[in-house]
Amino acid sequence: SLHLDKIKNNNYLKKSQLEKKLKIKFFKKNLIVTYHPETISSQKSLQNLSILLKSLIKIKNTMIIITSPNADAQGNLMINYIEKFIRKNKLKNFLFFKSLGSQVYLSLLKIVDGIVGNSSSGISEAPFFRVGTVNIGDRQQNRATVSGIINCKVSQSSIVKSINKILNKKF
Repeated sequence: SLHLDKIKNNNYLKKSQLEKKLKIKFFKKNLIVTYHPETISSQKSLQNLSILLKSLIKIKNTMIIITSPNADAQGNLMINYIEKFIRKNKLKNFLFFKSLGSQVYLSLLKIVDGIVGNSSSGISEAPFFRVGTVNIGDRQQNRATVSGIINCKVSQSSIVKSINKILNKKF
């Protein structure tokens, strides 16, 4: 797999290097969130993103590191929505990055407590780091998964329950 080669050959940054590079201070618990536009039903992309962000507010004492949606239809609308949501709600534990680059992203996967969203990264890369994934909705439907991946519906209760599960030390 190309993912294995990329993971194996990455020049990983240490936690302190990431903090300096990203100008952040990690929390005790940290999540990466990547939510792309829906490919099956693009009308629901913003609606589902709103549900996800409202769910994330309920996760306390956790740094939420949001990466940019891809360039699919509605990607720019989603970026604007995320930025406005963070500003409007004055969420100091929510950070949005339009681009992290492969080195930083993979380095983050080594230290975060989980990945949340509908990105293939949660299925193809996160398991190599023994990082739990909450895979939301149908975007990755019919992809092979492992036990560290929780597939959940786009609902606040399902998302919050799934995130709390991956943040549990026993998971």
